[in-house]
Amino acid sequence: MQPDEPQQGTSAQTTVSALREIELLRRERDLAARKTELFRRELELLRMSPRPEKDALVRSSVKKWQAYSQAGITHARYNAIDR
Repeated sequence: MQPDEPQQGTSAQTTVSALREIELLRRERDLAARKTELFRRELELLRMSPRPEKDALVRSSVKKWQAYSQAGITHARYNAIDR
């Protein structure tokens, strides 16, 4: 007996449901494999990218504030611009 052939006494609806379930499971497996490959690539890219320096975010915020300050922008206007 072939795996796709219905067993004797099995209704056509049950067979179609089983075949549909098999198709959905195969799709789910394929999607999981693609997702795994994307995660693997993302991890590889993260490993290759340069590490941010410690406190880099703080330094960039300070530089931005200094630039606004030199331009004569007040703290209230700075907050309004930043949002």
